[in-house]
Amino acid sequence: MDSLMQRSLPRVRAVFAIIVVVLTVIGLQLVRLQVIKAAAAPVAEGHNQYGSLLPPHRGNMVDRAGNLLATDGVRYQVAIAGAITETTIMSLTQRLAPWLEMPPAELERRLRNHGQGVTVLKFYARQAAAAEIERWNTDYLRVERLARRFYPENTDAAFVLGLATADQIGRYGVEAKYDAFLRENGDMAVTNLENHLRALSPDFSLDIPSPVGRDLVLTIDRRIQAIVEDELKFAVDYYGATGGTIIVMDPKTGEILAMASAPGYSPNTFYEVQAAPDQHDPFSDPATGLLYEPGSVFKIVTMAAGLDSGKVTLDQKFKDVGVLEVGEREIRNSDRQAHGEVAIPTILQRSLNIGSAQVALAMGADTFYSYVERFGFGNVTGVDLSGEVRGIVKRPKSSAQWSPSDLATNAFGQGISVTPMQMICAVSAVANNGVMMRPHVVKAIVDHGRWFEIEPSPVRIAISPQTARLMTDILVSVVENGGTNQAAVPGYHIAGKTGTAEIPGRTAYDSDLTISTYVGYAPAADPRFVVLVKLDKTRLSVWAGHTSAPTFQRLARRLFALLNIPPSDG
Repeated sequence: MDSLMQRSLPRVRAVFAIIVVVLTVIGLQLVRLQVIKAAAAPVAEGHNQYGSLLPPHRGNMVDRAGNLLATDGVRYQVAIAGAITETTIMSLTQRLAPWLEMPPAELERRLRNHGQGVTVLKFYARQAAAAEIERWNTDYLRVERLARRFYPENTDAAFVLGLATADQIGRYGVEAKYDAFLRENGDMAVTNLENHLRALSPDFSLDIPSPVGRDLVLTIDRRIQAIVEDELKFAVDYYGATGGTIIVMDPKTGEILAMASAPGYSPNTFYEVQAAPDQHDPFSDPATGLLYEPGSVFKIVTMAAGLDSGKVTLDQKFKDVGVLEVGEREIRNSDRQAHGEVAIPTILQRSLNIGSAQVALAMGADTFYSYVERFGFGNVTGVDLSGEVRGIVKRPKSSAQWSPSDLATNAFGQGISVTPMQMICAVSAVANNGVMMRPHVVKAIVDHGRWFEIEPSPVRIAISPQTARLMTDILVSVVENGGTNQAAVPGYHIAGKTGTAEIPGRTAYDSDLTISTYVGYAPAADPRFVVLVKLDKTRLSVWAGHTSAPTFQRLARRLFALLNIPPSDG
């Protein structure tokens, strides 16, 4: 028996050695898997070291040429965990406050309010601060690397893009409108989108496809956006405006090529923005969410309606004696002068309030407001951005506050409230042979490698092609022969109109505070773009002809060069 055991011992030892090796390999593999799992946990499982759900990833956004506009980056969050003593509170307040860029009193308050669990002290700490705090190697301070939204262009197109909060939820702009599509755990499918889609073979591939697999290609052209941002900043500074908006749109497709508003912000550091008590929501897009009275630029709508309805003719004369009484109101021209017998071209060239009111009165309220509705006022445009408002249009049958004088004043853009987006869409309909297109900022949707283009969507026919062409000819004459030659670019036929609107106060309009608007499109015969420029409360001059019109001119020059648009007469 002993000899049998002696003969078996080498085999037992060999088997035992094999078992040890196998178990060692398995053990090492398990350790490796645990390390990988721990490292990948924030990405793959969405859980941090405390077991709470981490923010999910979001899809990327690029411009129409594939330039990255929004993607995921890293934020550093500093938190305190477990109970701390009075001594720790005092020492941390002095040591930590400079690194977290917090007032010591605020940091001390947070530390004293901290209980037994985990309290976040700073959601967005700088990388250098995070590295320094990690180097301290304390038991109670925690530094976490979390997903955050990053916008490479910083402030450019901020109102279009919107922002994502610390928990990666979309707020404002495209981020909010398409939040359920962009989010990693979102439930919006391509088939649930409200747009007209068709399969697309892309002109380019995404250089940085997102882990989510669902990305957006915007209509924004980064080059045009940069020009718009530059011209808006110059105009606000030079003319002493409190703010402003510029929109560039393709009238044939409804694509928004660029859109900017001031004052702006950076979605990278939105948490640093402090709004004044009386300020409009600093993150809400003024182009779609802020109402204003458009002033004389609305005369485009009035004249188009009069001609298209057949209630007035091109050569019909209206007698301007310097004052027009309508109900309880006296209507006067901005120059306080009488202009005698005038027809529609002259009314627009001289921007006459009395003539505009007479055209509206000749149409009657029912006809006038039916065209106001056709042009989209009092309703949302349907642009794929969050927070769009309808505007305010009082009508005889739907508003007890309406009076006959409103018909006269609405004709020249007073007593009616619109958004810049509504105004540019209305003028775009004139530029597009009378067809109003739905504005949109998303050009294509990428769903796990499948591309879907958002097709241009006609909303309605606002006016006939004949009326649209007639209005274009008149608006060209306004630029070339009227009072807005400050918008003219030599060699190019431009159609456009100014609007200087006094700002209503509690009891009356303030002639020293105005909103200046210019809307124009070019080349007039075959428009490549329509531009709206709106400047608020300019100090250098209250007149749009001296502020918004030359801003349009500078912008148009740069667009002609960028887009290689040949001169109209060339």
